[in-house]
Amino acid sequence: MLFLKRLVAMGLLATALLIALHGVAIAGMGSISGTVRSTEGAPIAYANVILVGTNRGAISLGDGAFTINAVPPGTYIVKVLGMTFEPVVGRSFTVVNENQKLNFVVERIVLPSTRKIVITADQPMVEVTSSDARGTVSSEQLQEMPVNDVLEAIRL
Repeated sequence: MLFLKRLVAMGLLATALLIALHGVAIAGMGSISGTVRSTEGAPIAYANVILVGTNRGAISLGDGAFTINAVPPGTYIVKVLGMTFEPVVGRSFTVVNENQKLNFVVERIVLPSTRKIVITADQPMVEVTSSDARGTVSSEQLQEMPVNDVLEAIRL
């Protein structure tokens, strides 16, 4: 029983030490937050906000807000990409162990109009009034098939 109490105490001590070390590691990190808006001032949802040259980034929420947490100290460039918007590359900035506020304004891309394409057919590709499959095989085709009798031919 004494052994079990010591084992539990050592486990709790190890857990507390890991939590403390994790807090120290995160303490040296910074974060980047801000908003993405259109030139009209409307918030842009689902824009990708990425730190160029890293695997870190975030997606803006419905109100255009984004946050990238646990950013190691260093100098970064942020790029903002959104569907139907011109990509924006921000200026270079340095992250220490604090929050950097960055706000971006993106310009809508005017997509060119496309030509209308009309496809017509004389006969439907699939017979929609029947669920069975049919085919016709001539006697010459049947003789060329690698089968020994009619039942094997039907199974094909």
